[in-house]
Amino acid sequence: MDRVLFALVPALGVSTWVFGAFVLAHCGVALLAGAACDGACQWVRRRVLRPFADRSVPVTALLIALAMPPTAPLWVPVVAVEVESET
Repeated sequence: MDRVLFALVPALGVSTWVFGAFVLAHCGVALLAGAACDGACQWVRRRVLRPFADRSVPVTALLIALAMPPTAPLWVPVVAVEVESET
């Protein structure tokens, strides 16, 4: 998963350059929502809270955030990450 995260860095840079800094806001909100939702699921299952242990949460959150249109409101990545984490 680390390789996928490193591969997303150029895409994030180009998206920020082309569409503006709101892409970074989408990424930050999606990462926070993913960590919160994954932590809540682990807490409900009474497991140790490690939201970024296998790096699948940041990969999924960044992919969802980069797929959003830059004009989408900030609640859209939050809902998308929460719906994805429940499946």
